[in-house]
Amino acid sequence: MVDSVPPGAPDGLKGKVDEFGNISISWKPNSEKDMAGYRIYRATFGHEEPSQLTSELIEQAEYADKLDLNTLNKKVFYYAMAVDKNQNHSSLSQPLELKLPDKVAPQPPTFLPPQPENGAVFLRFKPSPSEEAVRYDVYVRSPEPVQWVRIKTFEKNDTVKIYSFRYSTEEKKAQVFTATAFDEAGNESSPAEPVVGVRKSTLAQSVVLKEPLIDREKGHVVLQWTNPEKEAASYQIYRRENEKEFLLHKTIEANVNEWADKLLKINTKYTYFIITLLNDRSSSHMSKSITIQY
Repeated sequence: MVDSVPPGAPDGLKGKVDEFGNISISWKPNSEKDMAGYRIYRATFGHEEPSQLTSELIEQAEYADKLDLNTLNKKVFYYAMAVDKNQNHSSLSQPLELKLPDKVAPQPPTFLPPQPENGAVFLRFKPSPSEEAVRYDVYVRSPEPVQWVRIKTFEKNDTVKIYSFRYSTEEKKAQVFTATAFDEAGNESSPAEPVVGVRKSTLAQSVVLKEPLIDREKGHVVLQWTNPEKEAASYQIYRRENEKEFLLHKTIEANVNEWADKLLKINTKYTYFIITLLNDRSSSHMSKSITIQY
């Protein structure tokens, strides 16, 4: 008589993951006398069909695996299957769920243009788009010795859309600022794009935006402006798409007074404003915004 009774599914799976992605799992050996070995399966998500890892049967009730931890996956699931010498296969074991160490750093925050205010520099930044970010450290670059010095720490606050604070500094002295984000595992983001803040008693005048030229055949909008300030170094053009937040869209040299936006989508409302950066690295008032329907 041919044996057609499958062995019982492996039981008691346990395992661990180290900081390098090395994974070891084990389980209780099956008690059937005609056991041939085991097959191992793995899944990224608990609801998906697992994939077989072993091309040949393994005889011992243990298995070693290695994963790349530089992914966004937070868990991994392992299963074992018992096979006897007549090639009868058990059902899959209950899943072994292992939490993976977090090695992926959050994305950095984004600074808005610094503004002089009440004898200080008013700093603002938007939080990291990464949900895992739980803390922000803000830094200023000291001149001698040249190094980044932490000046402020913010804990994540889901109700805050823009983090802000005032930093006291000397009159007309340019200061460079950046910030990084941290997750619960201590992974630190790359630094935010640095910004320059200068304390001045008064802000420079803003550019005056003219009526934009909309050319639908060429697919662009031309912004034109006049600038009363003679010490302009560059212009920062900010753009908002429909009702989204304003983002820095383009920085151009101060030897031009028009610019064509060619990255447009039809049936979309765009709003622009411009900030002038001066030679002393201070900035002007924001220009009045202008809106077009493309």
